[in-house]
Amino acid sequence: MKPQLNDVNTFFIVLEKLAPVKTKEHMINNFLVADESAAINLTVWDEKADGISSGDILKLSGGHVGIWKTNLSLYTGKKGTLERVGEFNMIFNEAKNMSLAEYEEDPPGSKRYVPRPRSSVPHHP
Repeated sequence: MKPQLNDVNTFFIVLEKLAPVKTKEHMINNFLVADESAAINLTVWDEKADGISSGDILKLSGGHVGIWKTNLSLYTGKKGTLERVGEFNMIFNEAKNMSLAEYEEDPPGSKRYVPRPRSSVPHHP
């Protein structure tokens, strides 16, 4: 997955429900999800998140990928749909969490995002 990817159709398992964020008008629900290739944060607004639990295998249709602050996130969006298709029985990779990578606009203001180089921190044994 990469920033600004639209019409995402995929299957994944819900690993964890993260802290929701309540605004004046909406409840923004966040989940850590994964498939066989990697894990990513999923953001689901309002009632679309009702009934989603850890272990659920979901099918996302019409989602999109974007940047929240500096991190990659998967969104259902207004037109996206989630369908529960199973539970607990799916191979997944949570070691590669795509939402931990940081992105930045290049050039600034372009809406074109590239991975931010990792700062080189000296390793001390």
